[in-house]
Amino acid sequence: MVLAAIAAGLLYITDSFWMSLGIILLLLVADHLVQQYVGKNGKTD
Repeated sequence: MVLAAIAAGLLYITDSFWMSLGIILLLLVADHLVQQYVGKNGKTD
Protein backbone atom coordinates (compact mmCIF):
# COMPACT_ATOMS: atom_id res chain seq x y z
CA MET A 1 0.00 0.00 0.00
CA VAL A 2 2.74 2.44 0.96
CA LEU A 3 4.79 1.53 -2.12
CA ALA A 4 1.79 2.21 -4.37
CA ALA A 5 1.27 5.62 -2.77
CA ILE A 6 4.95 6.49 -3.18
CA ALA A 7 4.91 5.33 -6.81
CA ALA A 8 1.81 7.38 -7.59
CA GLY A 9 3.28 10.44 -5.88
CA LEU A 10 6.56 10.12 -7.77
CA LEU A 11 4.73 9.72 -11.05
CA TYR A 12 2.71 12.85 -10.30
CA ILE A 13 5.78 14.87 -9.23
CA THR A 14 8.21 13.81 -11.96
CA ASP A 15 5.76 13.37 -14.87
CA SER A 16 8.14 10.67 -16.09
CA PHE A 17 7.40 6.97 -15.79
CA TRP A 18 11.04 5.94 -16.28
CA MET A 19 12.41 8.32 -13.63
CA SER A 20 9.75 7.16 -11.18
CA LEU A 21 10.60 3.54 -11.95
CA GLY A 22 14.29 4.19 -11.34
CA ILE A 23 13.62 5.85 -7.98
CA ILE A 24 11.32 2.99 -6.92
CA LEU A 25 13.97 0.44 -7.87
CA LEU A 26 16.60 2.32 -5.86
CA LEU A 27 14.25 2.39 -2.85
CA LEU A 28 13.62 -1.36 -3.16
CA VAL A 29 17.36 -2.09 -3.29
CA ALA A 30 17.97 0.15 -0.26
CA ASP A 31 15.15 -1.60 1.63
CA HIS A 32 16.63 -5.00 0.82
CA LEU A 33 20.08 -3.94 2.01
CA VAL A 34 18.68 -2.57 5.28
CA GLN A 35 16.75 -5.80 5.88
CA GLN A 36 19.92 -7.83 5.33
CA TYR A 37 21.89 -5.58 7.70
CA VAL A 38 19.28 -5.84 10.46
CA GLY A 39 18.91 -9.60 10.00
CA LYS A 40 22.65 -10.16 10.10
CA ASN A 41 23.38 -7.98 13.13
CA GLY A 42 20.32 -9.04 15.08
CA LYS A 43 17.73 -6.95 16.82
CA THR A 44 18.69 -5.60 20.22
CA ASP A 45 15.78 -4.69 22.44
